Amino acid sequence: MNGTQLLSRRYAQAFMHVYGKDIIESVFEKIRELVSFLLTHRKALFFLQLPHIPSDKKITILTELLVEQFKLPGSFEPLIKQLVDHKRSFLIAKILHQIAQLYMKEHNIEAFIFTSSHELTKAQLEEMKRYLADRLGKDIIYEYKIDKTLIAGIRLLSDTHIWEYSIAQQLHRVSLPLLA
Repeated sequence: MNGTQLLSRRYAQAFMHVYGKDIIESVFEKIRELVSFLLTHRKALFFLQLPHIPSDKKITILTELLVEQFKLPGSFEPLIKQLVDHKRSFLIAKILHQIAQLYMKEHNIEAFIFTSSHELTKAQLEEMKRYLADRLGKDIIYEYKIDKTLIAGIRLLSDTHIWEYSIAQQLHRVSLPLLA
């Protein structure tokens, strides 16, 4: 774990220690949406690194984004203020990610990315979710994507687990002995 990851985790742990009771399922979902937004719009927080923007403006903008736009509880306001005061507001996306990770650990949840080579029905996705839940003994949440390079297959991927069955995977297994 590098320095910013460690620092982000410590902020998240401190936040959860004090305000963890405010993180309910709906807030957890909002945090995940916000992290996804911030990761796909990295420039959205660029202004936080500019020293000539006053701290009170940074606090106002972050509060509007997190608390008002994404409807997070007011308990995030002290975190925002502390990060801006310590000139660490650029860590907000990583801290929110860590808060989500701590919530998932506390509630026995594992997040997966379900990827298939073709469109799957809701029933098929739910069946894969039940399969993983039974195998792992955890609640499963997932994001669904289509990837044509799988060649007639599916991949279920989390931070700690991977399950794949596809022609691409079988071709890769066959080619390994040939490369040696």
